[in-house]
Amino acid sequence: MTPSAQKYNTIGVGAQLVEDYSSIYGFPFDEELVECTEVFEGGEIEIAGILFEVIPVTEAFEIVIPKANAVYMHMLGHDSHSLVFGMEGADAELKRLQGYLDRGIDLYLSSHHSPESTDDVLLKMDYIRDLKKTASESRNAEEFASKVLRGHHGFAGKDFVEMSSWFFFDI
Repeated sequence: MTPSAQKYNTIGVGAQLVEDYSSIYGFPFDEELVECTEVFEGGEIEIAGILFEVIPVTEAFEIVIPKANAVYMHMLGHDSHSLVFGMEGADAELKRLQGYLDRGIDLYLSSHHSPESTDDVLLKMDYIRDLKKTASESRNAEEFASKVLRGHHGFAGKDFVEMSSWFFFDI
């Protein structure tokens, strides 16, 4: 694991989500956390002749595949809500996405969506900016979540709005 993934899975948000899901869903929810047996600081690594660039981020890592002009990220989805870790997290996500655009990356892969394009990333960046604006204009998490759901009513992943509200409003 990268150091950020190790932290996320042991004492960070990932561990908290597993604890919360365990208490909500109970059996048969698997609450076992992946054990870290080796720490990888990130950087370039070659596997089967293909160069990968592993970039540690807050929640784990992202992987750039230069030969494919692609990046793998945990969550994107131009038409899906995603977990955004408050204002700082939104700013960091916008900066990372802009960095990939600046590098000319044009294929975006994620574990929560189908492959996406540069245009999809631009839409997602608009969504994140809207979250920031909505948070700054909301009095509390409930108002924020309601406004986001109304403003993006066709989006998948509604549970991510509530979880994001926790980070924007320190619940």
